[in-house]
Amino acid sequence: MIAQIIGVKPNKVLNWINAGELEAVDVSAKHGKGRPRWRVSPEAFERFMAARSNRTATRSTPRMHKRQRGPAIHQYV
Repeated sequence: MIAQIIGVKPNKVLNWINAGELEAVDVSAKHGKGRPRWRVSPEAFERFMAARSNRTATRSTPRMHKRQRGPAIHQYV
């Protein structure tokens, strides 16, 4: 089962299939009626994993913190 291999819940895999990210074939006896039974080919799984592994995490630019200064006190004598 793909969910166990990747370490995610089965609903996550179904979401990938429904979104078109993971190519799968419905092999149920009644196509379009009832509960689908999805099969993912080894090639489709490899393509999916390759597409996901090539993505790099986007790092946001570090925030610059403003220096806190003391109160602006001007003394005139």
